[in-house]
Amino acid sequence: MPEVEITFPDGTVMSSSDDDVHAKLSELAGREVRLTALPPADDTSLHRLRRDHQTNALSSASLRADFGVTEGEKLPDFSMIPMADILTLGRYSTPPGMFVDLAPVHVLTKTSLATIGSEVGDELDVRRFRPNVLVALDDTDEDLPESRWVGVQVTLGDVALNVTMQTVRCVVPSRAQPGLEVDRRITRAVAARAERCLGVYCSVEHAGTVGVGDQIAVRPITASQPRRLLGDAARRTKRLALGLATGAADRLSR
Repeated sequence: MPEVEITFPDGTVMSSSDDDVHAKLSELAGREVRLTALPPADDTSLHRLRRDHQTNALSSASLRADFGVTEGEKLPDFSMIPMADILTLGRYSTPPGMFVDLAPVHVLTKTSLATIGSEVGDELDVRRFRPNVLVALDDTDEDLPESRWVGVQVTLGDVALNVTMQTVRCVVPSRAQPGLEVDRRITRAVAARAERCLGVYCSVEHAGTVGVGDQIAVRPITASQPRRLLGDAARRTKRLALGLATGAADRLSR
């Protein structure tokens, strides 16, 4: 990996090759951490969850805490997540070969950001939602336009992205970060206005370069009737399987 320089909030500049960089990062994070290169996908040692964490990750109490869902509220509809990703997240903290939550690219529109901001009654900082790409749409009648992009292909500059699913939101956007205070209204607003989803996750169909000001093109991919019916059946099956898995995890965690 190439050597990089890290500038800390106190002005200290350290190299990634400095033996003291781990201690400095740990001091900043308030817990012991290490700077490490991304391992290859076949090395799962940094990603694999302990067995007790695998069980707890599927318990209703853990899911409610992660997603800011109270006891009387419904959990998000996880059936929108591909089964392969569900199985991966049941075993690993992040997919092997990457240090991102689930997908390599996250796209959010300014329109959706403004919609949730109106629900909260305040302009929201995009840093809370951490998109790779923030899109400004000139003409749209939709309040949450990208929520309708699942299954389409989006072209940005030289890059072609396949939209795989909506981004299910946990409590992270409501948490404090430098320059932003805790705001629990955000989690409630996303739940009420957007069914706990904001933005979309994408896979990369064709790699390339994206620059500020590049045009976006959205190309629908029409699914056949049998394929749509098969997709609906798969989602119903996943809802049942996830319900059974959560019930089992609740019993094991007691």
